Amino acid sequence: MITRDNYELVYEELLRELADVDLSKVSADLGGPYHGDHLEIHFLGKSYRISNQGIWKVDAKEPNVSVRIVLCHYLLHASQGQLTGEWMSYRDFKDSAFFISNFQVNVEDRIAHYFSARTSDLEESAQALDGEPYGDFQTGDVCYYFQALPKVPLLLVFYDKDADFPASCKVLFDRSAPTWLDMECLAVLGWILADLLIRSSPQTHPD
Repeated sequence: MITRDNYELVYEELLRELADVDLSKVSADLGGPYHGDHLEIHFLGKSYRISNQGIWKVDAKEPNVSVRIVLCHYLLHASQGQLTGEWMSYRDFKDSAFFISNFQVNVEDRIAHYFSARTSDLEESAQALDGEPYGDFQTGDVCYYFQALPKVPLLLVFYDKDADFPASCKVLFDRSAPTWLDMECLAVLGWILADLLIRSSPQTHPD
């Protein structure tokens, strides 16, 4: 069973790797400015300071361990991949099979269930995370673009329930996403998005 303590151990191991990274050299590739002793990376509506010693919010608080792990992997990949503009579902990526069920249940189904018949609440939550309406994608009742990380955008497509079908949701990635994060981290990124959308909801609703 994976516990918070297990995740903290993973983070500690990643931090040892991060200690050897020259942040000044990778800052341009990662899309975050370098400020002498740390990078500043924008992640789903909040800014984080990343140094060779650790990761903090700009208010000096330590973020959730899942956020820290995703940010570490983002820095350690330091890819030079380019956005393609081609959106893909999680299941369409190579090597995603092990995590597909978890992603479906904990990300897409969870968002669909929580915001069923509450599209205005979903839009308000999306805007709280700096999401932007995405009119180029002509489908869904709600469609929002998130710059989750500087080089990793997400697209949320939500179909509200009707007389024939329950609500459903898709979280899509640019084809280049696996050059920045491995498939487990992309699944965690989707999970973080779902958590933040629900926490940002203007009213409580049983999950």
